Order: sequence, then structure tokens, then C-alpha cells
Amino acid sequence: MKDLIFKNIDTFMIRTPVLSVDNYLRFFDQKLTEGEMKERLLEICHNPVFRESILVASKSLYNKMIDFCNGKEIKKYDYFIKAIYKYLIRISTRPTPFGLFAGVDFGEYTDENTSIRYGTNKYKKFARPDLEWLMKIVKKLEQEQYEQLWFTVNDSIFLKGERAYLLHSTRKDDDKRVNEISVRVTLPFKITCELARHLIHYQTLKKELIKQFPNTSEEKIERFLKQLIENEFLISNLRPPLTVMDQLDYLIKRLKESHIEEWSNELIDIQQKIRTYTMTPLGEGEQIYKELHKKMKKLADTKNVLQVDMKLNLQEKKLNKQVIKDVNELMHILLPFSMTYQQTDSPLSRYKQEFIEKYGVDREVPLLEMLDNDLGIGAPMDYTNPK
Repeated sequence: MKDLIFKNIDTFMIRTPVLSVDNYLRFFDQKLTEGEMKERLLEICHNPVFRESILVASKSLYNKMIDFCNGKEIKKYDYFIKAIYKYLIRISTRPTPFGLFAGVDFGEYTDENTSIRYGTNKYKKFARPDLEWLMKIVKKLEQEQYEQLWFTVNDSIFLKGERAYLLHSTRKDDDKRVNEISVRVTLPFKITCELARHLIHYQTLKKELIKQFPNTSEEKIERFLKQLIENEFLISNLRPPLTVMDQLDYLIKRLKESHIEEWSNELIDIQQKIRTYTMTPLGEGEQIYKELHKKMKKLADTKNVLQVDMKLNLQEKKLNKQVIKDVNELMHILLPFSMTYQQTDSPLSRYKQEFIEKYGVDREVPLLEMLDNDLGIGAPMDYTNPK
């Protein structure tokens, strides 16, 4: 009996494109004249579902679409058509799991007959702030409202010799000139780290340091703490854990606890607008998305401010167990032809070999030590921009 490539875990994921394949076939009819092709292009650019999907995926292409619909001349017209072509493929033939191009849901394998049936509303949007945008807000608050916040020592600190290093910091993302962030391990730094092992209010931390160093001015201690906060050796309680489902709500609650009402009110307004947008039917959220995007950009200007995904609203979602057996049979035929399947010299494989050469097998190594270029083996070759 052949080994199972795919194991039945009683759960499957289904992903379907938003538009039917007919939209693709109509657009790429080889018999169309240039004039008819332009009419079809106008037709797809006026499609409210396609427009909203492009708005979420590419604001620049959306703006070109609006210009095209308004009769304006489009520079690099061929590139414009190719861009529409690529996105039309994503939304009508290849279910790309990004934005509003496809819906996703989970179902279960069963002994019953296969049954996939939609509910009344076929799709449900799911939107939340982009983490890059959220972290820029947090950084701004940490630098402007630090006196009202609670702080703890960053557990990513790595000690090497007489210096403390941060292997990763948002400062590296914001400023590409910053290659390494470190600070001397002085007595004030050691005491600060000890005091901030658990969350401590900024004012309490400052008072404790003033007690420890009575000959140092309060202004100098404040500068020292602000430098640690700016370089992220100290991080605030505003930073949402990755395990939190609603990170914006987490941030709002922490701001309320610290009585930073101006910011909490701004974010509550954004939270309500996000909820309103998610309730709009697909193809009817264009205007509110633009208003929301503009407001969020005003608070923090990042490349992406909002992440939008879509769920399929399935009433019945069952697949017969025979399907997984058929898929395994097919994979046994197809996988030997796959280059990826045969490839053994991947960056991760080479990294594994480097690890074994340095540390041997069956050995636990501190992660921060392993990632250090001097003490360890550094990050994998293709791991260039962790976020």
C-alpha cells in the first residue's frame, strides 16, 4: 500500500474566486476588435465588485481605472491592460487568497455525500488594521505619551560582552541606515532591566532610578529612559500580543486604562468604521473604504493600513472521505514531476546542515544565540526582512 501524502485530519479548506470564469472568457475573446475590446475593458472597470477588489489590492491601479472610466487618456495603456488581465485571472479563474479576490471557508470530511451549499449572503468581509500601521501608532504613543504608560524590558535583548543588542527592532524597518541597535551594559541599564522585569509604570520606574542614583539629575534619568524607549529596549503595555485576536481593541483598552482619551476616541471611531465596512455587501463598500483609508493614513502613514480578507458563507460544507483517497492517488502520479518535490538544496536545507555542523544533533540552543552572526550561525540566507 502506498504511503499517504495527504493525511485525513477530518477538515478541509475551500477557496473559490469571486467572479465566474465567464468574465475571463468574455474579456479575452480572440475575435474582439480593438473597439469591442475597449468596451469590454470599460465593462469590467465599471463592475462594482471588481472595482472594490482592486481598491483594496492596488490603490494606484484603482485610480487609473477611475481615470479610464472617466474618459481620460491612460499612459502606458498596454501595462494598464496587463494589470487588469492579471487581477481578472485572480478574481475569476485562480482563487488568490488575498483581499476580496476569493472567499475561504472550512468544512469536514464525512461518510455522507459531498454537499457544498451557500447561504443567503455568499461572502462575508473580514477587515482589521495592518500590523505595520498599528505598530507605527504604538511607537508614536510610546514616544509622545510615555509618562502615562507601563513598560517592561524587551525579551529580545541579547547580551554579548559589555553590550546589549536587539536582533530585531522596528527602527530597522523605519530607517534602513540602522544596521544594529545596541547599548552599553552599564549599572543603570542593569538596574532598569531588573526593575522592569515585570510591567512597571514609567513614573514609578523613574522614581526608583532617582532613588538608586541620587547624584544624577532627574533630567538625565529621563533622557536615559527615553533613549531606551526609543530604541525599544523598553517596550510598553500598548504592544498587542500576536495571540490576541482583535489587536486594535486591545490597544484601545490599554489607552483607556492610561486615560489617553484623545487617541482612544480616534481609534474607537476607526474601529466603528471598520465594522461598518465589513457589514457592507461585496461591491458596495467602495466609498466607505476610501474614507476609512484616508482617516487611517492621516493618523499613521504606512504603505498598508488595512488588511481585508473574505469568508465564504457556506450553509453546507461536506466532502465525502473518498475525495482524500483520490487526491492521494493523484499526488503519487504528479509529485515526481515537481521540481520542488525533488529539490534538496533549499536555503532551509542548507541552514539545517549548518546547524548540525556547528551544534550537532539532539541539542537545544538559545534562539537569540543561534541567530547571532558571531556566536551562532546567523539567520537563514533568504531571511532578509523579518517583520
